[in-house]
Order: sequence, then structure tokens, then C-alpha cells
Amino acid sequence: MTSCFFYIIPELTMNISVYLFILLQISLWCTSQQKSCLQSLKSKTAVERCPYSKDEWDRAAQKKNCENLASRQTCTPPDNFKYHCVINSYRNETVEVCAPAKIILGHCTEFNDKGGIIQMQRRSPCNNSGFPKCEIFYKSSDAYKFQDCYMLVQKTHRNTSTSVKTETSTTDVDNKADVSAIPEETESGDLSTVTIVIISIPLLALIVGVFLLIYKKRERERLEDLEEQIPLFNFKEKFDLKKQRRKNIDKSKAYLIQNETIDQYFVETQAYGKGREVFYKYGIVIWTGPPGCGKTQTAIHLILKQIGTCEFRRISSPHELSYVENDKETLILLDNIFFQQDMDLVKIWWNKLGSLHKRCFESSGNESAFSRVRLVITARENVIERACTFMGNTTPILNDNHRINANILTGMEKDKIFFNQQSFAKVNNFQNPDVSEDFLKKIKESEGPIGFPLCAHLYLFSDEYKNSGVKFFSQPIEYLKLQIEEEIKKDKTNRTKSLFIVLFFREWQTKMANPQRIQINDANECRQLLENVGAGMVRNMAPLNFGELENEAQRLVGGFLKEENDGMYTFIHDSVYEAVGAFLCETYVTETAMFFPIDIIQTQKYANTTEKQQDVLVTRLISEAIDNQNISKVFACRLFQQPWPGFTRLFLSKVEQFNRKKLRKFFTVVNSSSPVKLPCLFWTSFYNLTKLTEKFYLIISKSDINPDYQLYLSLYGERCAGNESLLNSIDSTLHGNLEELKRRVLCFGQKEDKPILHLVISSERSDEFAASIVEKLLHDEIPVDIRNKRNLTPLMSAVNQRQQRTKVITKLIEHSSKLTCKDWNDSNVFHHCLGSSNDDETCAGYLNILLTMNDAKSCLLQCNFTGDIPLSIAAMETKNSRICSILSLLKHGSKSMITTINDDGRSPLQLCIRSLKGRSAYIELECCVRVILLLLYGGSPDNKSDKNDIAIEECEFDPVKDILSNPKDGKVMTNALDSILKKLKESNAISETMLTFSEEISLDIQNRIIEATKILKSGRIDGEI
Repeated sequence: MTSCFFYIIPELTMNISVYLFILLQISLWCTSQQKSCLQSLKSKTAVERCPYSKDEWDRAAQKKNCENLASRQTCTPPDNFKYHCVINSYRNETVEVCAPAKIILGHCTEFNDKGGIIQMQRRSPCNNSGFPKCEIFYKSSDAYKFQDCYMLVQKTHRNTSTSVKTETSTTDVDNKADVSAIPEETESGDLSTVTIVIISIPLLALIVGVFLLIYKKRERERLEDLEEQIPLFNFKEKFDLKKQRRKNIDKSKAYLIQNETIDQYFVETQAYGKGREVFYKYGIVIWTGPPGCGKTQTAIHLILKQIGTCEFRRISSPHELSYVENDKETLILLDNIFFQQDMDLVKIWWNKLGSLHKRCFESSGNESAFSRVRLVITARENVIERACTFMGNTTPILNDNHRINANILTGMEKDKIFFNQQSFAKVNNFQNPDVSEDFLKKIKESEGPIGFPLCAHLYLFSDEYKNSGVKFFSQPIEYLKLQIEEEIKKDKTNRTKSLFIVLFFREWQTKMANPQRIQINDANECRQLLENVGAGMVRNMAPLNFGELENEAQRLVGGFLKEENDGMYTFIHDSVYEAVGAFLCETYVTETAMFFPIDIIQTQKYANTTEKQQDVLVTRLISEAIDNQNISKVFACRLFQQPWPGFTRLFLSKVEQFNRKKLRKFFTVVNSSSPVKLPCLFWTSFYNLTKLTEKFYLIISKSDINPDYQLYLSLYGERCAGNESLLNSIDSTLHGNLEELKRRVLCFGQKEDKPILHLVISSERSDEFAASIVEKLLHDEIPVDIRNKRNLTPLMSAVNQRQQRTKVITKLIEHSSKLTCKDWNDSNVFHHCLGSSNDDETCAGYLNILLTMNDAKSCLLQCNFTGDIPLSIAAMETKNSRICSILSLLKHGSKSMITTINDDGRSPLQLCIRSLKGRSAYIELECCVRVILLLLYGGSPDNKSDKNDIAIEECEFDPVKDILSNPKDGKVMTNALDSILKKLKESNAISETMLTFSEEISLDIQNRIIEATKILKSGRIDGEI
């Protein structure tokens, strides 16, 4: 135990004896405050590592449950008895402990095992220009902010990690000691350390510089005494960054040596050449693409070519970037960056990459920065873009100019890759199959979830894959799963199954930034790994056999595994890791649903599950949401992406069975699995679970669980889904704050691609629900004619939707939406309605609503930027029928519409003839009816365009030509219709069409037009008979 010490500011104006007296009194008080706390000592647990973020710290604190002990200890006031994760005084392990929080001055924080107290680590003063970095003044319960302090520990044995266990939180302090059994022995003073420090700092500012010398002398004496007390072997375990750097160098060299053999068979593609040029220009290159496209081997090939005398470092975590020395020539590989990493870790990567760029690439010295430190990076497609979107910016190292698509291969390159892999397989004693030209052609044309280079390698290194032929190249994951199943089934000892599970979870922990080295020939280590992931997993995944796993691993090297130089085994590629995970989850549905971490469950499809198995999955996800508050991870599950109703319906039915208390908890508990601490409806909207969100909102409204807040919560989630960088602006003040939520949602305006009204209207919500939200937003004073980037109003957006939007349109008109508004190309709402992809019946239904408005008639004569009026747009439509719509326009509009010409001098009749061409009888019938209607309402076939084109010369259909030659003859019109209708059969399933005609149109023509409409509204008009 040590007494308190403070940095002294020199002041030479007071008698030295007075300061000696003051210092002595403060020192005596500090010593008295550092009494041993037995409850803290009993709660201590050694852990593999401490949390690296506030989110992970909070989860670990919740699991440790120090609050349960706080009310029964007497060391400090209950609200000051906090969770800590710090180094011990010997600096040989990190520990979790419940203890009184302290103010730490200018040092790392330790837990003193002998004294049972939290205090500053005297041998570890903060060094803001070097190592370790920490603040001059901070709370001990904020120790996670200073990760350098944890790096002081040289671990000598493994312990359980605080942050990756998935068991439900308990009230125990640890697994061996019940909190309630800890005796209460110690007492604390009336004043907290924080209060005394606040009082003492101004007083200590007066102490003269001479006491700084006294302090340093006493500090040296104290350290000498401490060194005598600490066992020699622990004292010698000083942290040495150089040793960590050397260890990384050695592992990186081994990695390169391991890949030298396969590199002999590498093919230098065009993508490689482009990447090499980028590397020469910027000192940075990033190859992106799907799994198996060869980006890692491309990176390794470049590194082997460029390594020379450089130091090579393979960096797997952001903290390892501290190993890079900017004064040494260094070549860095960041392989598969950001893959399956949560956004907390992405933020850390962002900061570290920014720091590396500033430190190594913005040098102002004579030597160019990237001649010393250079970067080769690989990434899955779109992960960098998503990370940049989430962070709201592009860190310089990940600039677009540095990125090359590695998945672009020519046919000749694929030939070379396949033949080189044949040579590699032959060297490794795999028999080459006979390959025909037809086979090569087909595999080169195949497209699948795994790139061609890996498919070629796997195919040639496995007889089973060869038996699948060409199909392996288009469905490799399915064949990988089948082969994994075959390997497990034929092994009666259960070692293959055990090996796959052990390696899968070791790989998963590595991807979760919590790598653990286990020896697969140590059965106890393998068993403990699985129990750490999920208590009870070994028993429930039985039969398992952890004996002689290394022999089994050797057998599977090449097809599934690869051996690293240090005797460790890993999957040959991430695709195999993913296939193993998919196989386990599809084969052992109930077991994985109960014991696998939610991070794994959320990535699985769980295809072909029974209702009973789905029930287990639903129960697990509900527990994760309510009990563990992993709400964002629950609704990120691929299970919810299945077509409605499926799994989602079962989940909903379970929620509907909740009592009122459980319902309220389910919809109000805040998420703890990401920095965004918001409830359920934010996340269902964020993950585009539109129908589930709608059903949830109906339950919320019925149960009166703050429906206004929940509605805006869902709208804000929808907004954030379109702009993930907004997630970084969410803090704890947003939870429960309706007014702030409203402000953020309603201000989602014209600068965005889709203002909130447009977002709601274009969603998959039902018409009724969308209309109710529109009503709410308009009531909260969002402008009814707010524009998006293309200058579209909500009304224009509504008539364009494939989803039914009759009620939305009616609601917008009730709130005085203007028909006269025009978009970026001068189109009004009628242009949009008639040019939409909606069928004729829907389009005519919307028109009948719009045409009741006062401005409708004048809007029908408005031209867009090509001079086309709405009738012209309808006449030019080539995919959907527009007979009902044209008839509505002709009945309600001015007769001058018929003769209005566009900028090319073409009337609606001419545009109809010019647009409707082809061999389809449906198009012929549509053209015939449109022409008849336009002629009967005053159109003329004699109008000439600016190029002197006339309608009859552009027409392809003989019956229509007959009509154009005899525009006043009703008999010719009926005969033309009859000749086309004979080619088509009327569908009895089609409902009666409600059309009204003017008195000038004969009943014979009316009846035939009705018959034509019934046929044409069944689908697209551009289909063949």
C-alpha cells in the first residue's frame, strides 16, 4: 500500500517549515483514506483482457454486478463502489474488481493485492508524448480510456475474458464466491477522495519547488522499498514494447514464409498491375472484392516483390499499429480489414489509421514519408464504403484513389489461374482431372459467392469437389457444407466434428478482437474454450472427442485447413470458416440457438427449420433483447429477412402474448450492444423490417406505450438507415426525448435525398399506416409540398409508388398539396402518374382523385422540358396499358390536348403510333384502342411532325392502318378490334372494368374497348402471346 502523492507547483514565498507541516498533514490524511477493503479483495477476478470501449465496459460492469455488493459493504458510500478492470501491482495480470472509485493523478491505475485497494501505479507515470498515455487527472472507473496501461501487463497464463462471454448475467461477483458471504470489516471516512482533492489542489498550488525535490527523493526511496517486497521473477517482467514489436516481426516473417510456396503459382493479373501502380504512386494500395477473389494472395505477391530490406508487419488489430516505427522502412499488411467487426472497433481503427497517416504519411522531412512506411490492405467489397458512411468521412489511408477491384479477371487470366493451380495440386500429389474446353468455358462463365481463384484451388485439392463438376464454381458454399457434413459423418470417433467446432470458435474470437492461442492437442484447453463461449455447450453438442485432434487436423490440411509455422491450425480461407458456421447452425439448430453467441446467430439463415426449432430461436432472441439488451444484434439477424410471414410472424405472435409489464419492458428497454442506446422500434426501422415495425406500432398504440415517442423513434431509425453517419450523433440525451427526436426527424429536409415524408411514402408500409404517419407529420407542421433533391413533392412521389397509395394521396390533397408544382424537368404530378410503372387501373384510380381538384384542367395542358403534356406521356407508355387513364384524361381535359404537339412537332396520336411497335398482339390491341379513342375525341391522322412524319407511315399494324385511313368509319374500327381480339383469349379471372364513355362513341366500340381493357389490365403489354 502507498500513501497519496501530488505534483507540486513551485512557489517561493512562504516559510519552508509551514509547507512541511501542510504536506505532512495531507500525507497522513491520504494514508488514512487508503484503508484495506476486504469486500474488494474478495471480489477480485483475473481476466484475459479488460474492455476497450465504454460499451464493453458497461456490459462487463453489468455482468460483475457490483451494485449488489455496494449496499452491503462499508468501505465507501454505495454510489461510489464501482466496477473496475485494471492491472495488478505486479503488472503480471489484469483483474476485475468491485472497489471504491478514486481520483488518479498522472499515473496508470492498479489494484493493490496486499492492501485490497485501487490506487495509482507508481512505476507507470503518464507520458503524453510517449508510453503509456493517460490523463493527469481522471477517475479510476474510467480506466478503459487508457488502453496503454493494460499493455503494461505481460501475461503468464490464460484467464477468462470479461467481454466475450454470452452467459446470462448473475448476481455473483465471481464463480467461486457468493457476494452475500463476504464479511463487512472496513469503514471509510466521511469525505470522499474526490472532495478532498478538489479542496487540496488550490492549497497545494502554493507549495514551493523545494518540495518537488523532497517528493522525488521519497519516491525513489519508496520504489526501492517496493522492489525489495516484490518477488524477483515478477519484478523482472517489465513491459517492453520492443519485445512486442519483435514478436510481431517474427510472426509476420513466418506468415510470409508460409505463403512463399503458393506464391510461385500466382498469376499477375490486370488488377494486380493496376494495384502495383497505385502502390508506387501513393505508398498505399487497397484490393477489394468478394471472398476468394485472390485479393490476399495478390497483396502477398506484391509484398514479396517489394520487401527488400524492409521490416514486414502483418497487423490484425488497431492496437498493433503502435508497433510501427515511422523512422524505419516498413511494409504493412492489413488483411480483410473491418470484416465482421462491430462499429466500436471500426472507430478505434479509424483513429489509429488517422494517427498512422499523420505520423508516417504527412512527414515534412526531406525523405518522402511513404518511402519508409507503406501499406497493403485487403477488404471485402463494400465494407470500406460502409465504414466511411458510418464514420461520416473517409480517413486518408482509405481514400478512393487507393482502391482497386480485385475481382475483375479476363478469360485468359482465369485459364492461367486454373492451370497454375493444377501444377500446384500435382506437386502436392493430388491427381489432376481431365479438363475439356467445354468445362473450362463453363467454369469461366460461372458466377458464385466465392471468387474464381479460390474455387479453382479448392476444386483441384479435393476429389469430392471434383465430383461436383461445374456446379462447384457457381455453388461453392453449398458444396463446402456438403463436404463438411460428409467428413463429420464418416468419422466415427467424432474428432472431425470437435476439431471444426474448436477452430470455428477460435477463429470467431480472433475476429471479435479477442484472439486466444490454444493447443488443439490439449483436450482441456479445447473443452474450456467452448465452455467459455457458452456454458453447457460441450454437454449439449455431444458427442465430442478432443483427443488427438492434431492428427485429425493434419488429415484435413489442404482441403479445409492450413498449418501455421508455430503448430497452430486455421481454416484455409474465411469461406471455409463461414461454411462451417452455416453447417453447424443448420444441422444443430436447437443447440446453436441456445448456446452460440448472438454475433454468430445473427449472420445465419437457418434455412429449412421446423416450427419447433424456430420457437427455440424466437425464445433466444427475445431473451437477448429483454434480458441482455442486445437489441441491435437481435434485429440485425438474417432470420428477420426471410419473406413474410415465416419467422417474423412467429416472433410477433410471441410478443403479442406478453403481459402489459413485459410488453412495456420489451418496447422501452434500451440497446446495450452498440453505442446507440435506443429501444426496439429504432432498430426494426434501421434494419428495414417495415412490416414488423408496423405491427409493433399497432401493439404500442393499443397498449398506450408512449406511441408518439415510439413513432418518431421508428422514423429516426429509418432516417439513420439511409445515412449511417448519423449514428455517431446519437447520445444518451436522445432516449426518451420526444422533442429532440421530432426536431431531428422534421429537419430531415430538402438537403437529403429523401425528406421524411418521401421516405414514409416510398416505404413498404401499408397505405393505411403510411397515411396515418403522413397525417401526423403534417399536423406537426412539416410542409406538405417539401421537395427532395429531384424537386419532387410528396404527391409526385406517392403516384409513382408500386405500393398502393390511394389513402396517402387523399390525405395530401386534404392538406392542400398543389397540383401545379413541377420537378427538375418541369413535370407535374399528372406526368408522374401517367409515366409511372403502375398498372392502368391503379393509374386511373389516382387520376380520378387528382382530377377533382380545381387546378387539374390547367395542369393537363402543362408541358415538361420536352414539350410533352400528360396525355402525350400516356400515349408513349410501352409497358403498361393506359386505356382507362387516357379515357379519364379525354373526358376531363380540354379538347386542345388532342392537337397539342411537343418540341418535335408530334401530337399524342403520332406519339402513340411511334411508341407502340413490335410483334406482340397485346401491343397491337393497346395501340388500336388508343388510336380509336384519340380519333373519336378529335385527333387527326394528318398532322405532320417537324420531320414531316405522319402517323400512318410510322404504323406497323395493318388493322390500325385501316383505321387511320378511315378515321370516321366506326365499322372499320370494330372490325379492326375484332381481328385482334380473335388472337387473344379473355381471362375469366379478371374483374369487370368500370368505364364510362361519351355519347358519341357507339355501343359496339364501347363493348369491344371494355373487352380489350379486361384483357390488357392483367399484365404488361410488351409480352408475347
